[in-house]
Amino acid sequence: MKEVIELEQKIDAVEKQLRKDHIDRLNKCICNPNSGMIFLDSLTNLERVGDHAYKIALTTRDIIKILQ
Repeated sequence: MKEVIELEQKIDAVEKQLRKDHIDRLNKCICNPNSGMIFLDSLTNLERVGDHAYKIALTTRDIIKILQ
């Protein structure tokens, strides 16, 4: 739980960097635009998984505090 909370900012930073790097590749015509859309969609979905895990961890932490 604590680890998930701490990783949230790292996940966001990595997602932002991967997105920037990918847009750079698209601008340089290094990447196929169709593949690029799949990559960006996958990246967005993985970041959302991180957000959901973060929210679950916060809720779990709050419930534990209430029960103590």
